[in-house]
Amino acid sequence: MGELFGTDAVMYISIERWDAKYVLLATTVTVELNYSIKSAHTGQELWKNHQLVVYQPQQSSSGGIAGLIANAIVAAIAKAAPNYMPLAHQANNGAINVKGTGLPAGPYDGLFGKDSAEY
Repeated sequence: MGELFGTDAVMYISIERWDAKYVLLATTVTVELNYSIKSAHTGQELWKNHQLVVYQPQQSSSGGIAGLIANAIVAAIAKAAPNYMPLAHQANNGAINVKGTGLPAGPYDGLFGKDSAEY
């Protein structure tokens, strides 16, 4: 791929988990991703990260029967049409932009070489 695109490194992202689980009156949506940057010349792994993001909609703790019905509706909507994209965005942000675990500054960044103590 390096020759094809003229790059020095390639980022691989594998989706390990991308699901919604419905249990009684709650739905849990999970996104789990593995990130890896490898040298396009040698195949050596230069950086890796793992992210797991879980979302469970807030459940109403009051309201008796009405609260239970509201919880069931929220859970059913989340199960029928889970919105994975905000979770994927959150995982990507956590994997790439967090100091110390995300990507260190590259050669075109003003912080290149200056942030090495954080990694």
